[in-house]
Amino acid sequence: MNNRMNKKNLRSSLSRTVRELDPLVRSAAQEQIIGQILELSAWGQSDSVFAYSAMDDEVDLSELLLAARKEGKEVFLPRVGEGKKEMAFFRAFPERENSPCLSLERHRLGFLQPSGKDDSEAIPGNASIVIIPGRAFDLQGRRLGRGGGYYDRWLTRVDPGIALLGVAFGCQVVPEVPCDPWDVAVTRVLRDSLTAFS
Repeated sequence: MNNRMNKKNLRSSLSRTVRELDPLVRSAAQEQIIGQILELSAWGQSDSVFAYSAMDDEVDLSELLLAARKEGKEVFLPRVGEGKKEMAFFRAFPERENSPCLSLERHRLGFLQPSGKDDSEAIPGNASIVIIPGRAFDLQGRRLGRGGGYYDRWLTRVDPGIALLGVAFGCQVVPEVPCDPWDVAVTRVLRDSLTAFS
C-alpha cells in the first residue's frame, strides 16, 4: 500500500475513534492536555499563542485560549483562504482587555476563524508558543494532518527555532506516522493518558 493510502486510512480510522470517545472522558482528557500546556516553561515565557479553533475531532483549546487572554498573552488563530490552500494567522481578541472576540466567522468546515479584515497577518516570534492539531502523531513528532498541507506550507515561514507543540488525544498517538519529505514535524507531542490505546 502506498503512502497516500496509508495516510488516508489512518486519517479515517482515527477521526472515527475520536468522535466515538465518551464525552466525559473526552472532556477530562482535554483538561489534562491543557494542564500540561499550562505547566510548560515555554507557556510561562510566552507573550503570544498561535493555536486553533477545534473541529469536532480535535482537542478543544477554548479554555486554554481564555487563560492566555487572562494572562495578557496575544492569541492568534488561523484563517484559511478560500480557493487556495493557504493559511495565515490573525489576532483572535482585540488589544483591549476583557473585550469579546474580534469578528470570528464560521468556516464552511465548521471551525471559527478571524475575519482578518481588522488586522495584519501575524508570524510567531521568539516569545511565541505554537500549538498544532493533527489527525495523528508519533513520538518522533511526525504529524498527520487533514491532507490539505495548510500547516506544512505555513510552517515553512516560521523560524525553525520556535517550539511547535502538537496536541492530540492519546488514541491519536501511533507508533509511526507515514510521512513525505514536505511534512513538517513538531518539537513535542502533548497527549492525555485517558484515551490511549492499551
